[in-house]
Amino acid sequence: MPIEVDYTAIENHYSAEASERVIQASHALAELDGAAAQAALEQALALTPDDPLLLNNLGLAYELQDESDKAEAVLKDVYQRFPDNFYAAVGMIRLAIGKDDLPEAQTLLMKLAARPRLHITEFAALCMVEIEACLAEVDRVNAMLWLELWERKDPQNASLADYRKAIEPRTGKKKK
Repeated sequence: MPIEVDYTAIENHYSAEASERVIQASHALAELDGAAAQAALEQALALTPDDPLLLNNLGLAYELQDESDKAEAVLKDVYQRFPDNFYAAVGMIRLAIGKDDLPEAQTLLMKLAARPRLHITEFAALCMVEIEACLAEVDRVNAMLWLELWERKDPQNASLADYRKAIEPRTGKKKK
């Protein structure tokens, strides 16, 4: 795959107060606590309005709270206003997969995969949605290929185990 992966630290462009809220939101999202993430993101957005990453994460927070209509509205708005934003496209891909619109998901995936350089966090997100699209198509072989590629580039990513479980067939046997 001709994508160059950038491992440099992401520069923080938020104020100290907004950074605190972003960190709180990140922890809440990692713990799948949509309500706490929403509260922290709304506070961060009050300090940094129209930030596409924060808005995209707000959509995820709504999704975690089973507020699909709100999540979809936010994600579509972010993509409409920031069509070149990587995570806005990831949000649209997930929406397309959720609606079983796999051709739309594949179109968006091709655009993301065509980027010559991705930050490691973007690369991980690309691998995640590629795997999700493959699983929606019941294509475990290609899902496993994406997982293996992701493992080679980002072996310490905490999400790898969950994606491996989603891919591996449930045979009742434990793998060593």
